[in-house]
Amino acid sequence: MKTLSHRSSEEARDRRRRRCMMTLAEVMVACMIGSMAMSGGVAVLKQGLWTCSYLRRRSTACDIAKNRLEHLRSLSYEDVPLMAEDTLPVNESGVPDPDGQFRRTTTVGAEVRGSREVTIHVTSAWNAERPELDVAVDTVVVDKHLFHYGLR
Repeated sequence: MKTLSHRSSEEARDRRRRRCMMTLAEVMVACMIGSMAMSGGVAVLKQGLWTCSYLRRRSTACDIAKNRLEHLRSLSYEDVPLMAEDTLPVNESGVPDPDGQFRRTTTVGAEVRGSREVTIHVTSAWNAERPELDVAVDTVVVDKHLFHYGLR
């Protein structure tokens, strides 16, 4: 037969064991909270990666448009209309490429008093679930000869 002190020590041990152990419901709630926190972290990471990719593509599109503008500035005024192009596929360097990820459109406006408006659009549809990237650069090209003769 067990003595009273022996029985009370076993009961105390059982109570301590029950206090230290978690129930199945507590474990499941903890796992659910943990999985929700991790899925939120994954969503934030995914959005951050998308934003990084978008900004890199936007920066590349701006560089393509600026390079086209610099090439335009190196031409004589008479050659400016030759720069017009309609939705030309180009690669990251702005070089025409049928498999290029970017589309460049250069619009040269009509001549008005020795000047023309030029608009360069660079677009890229890179993901079906996101909007198309569109960068536009506008400038006015003026015939330099008008300034040499004092005709302003």
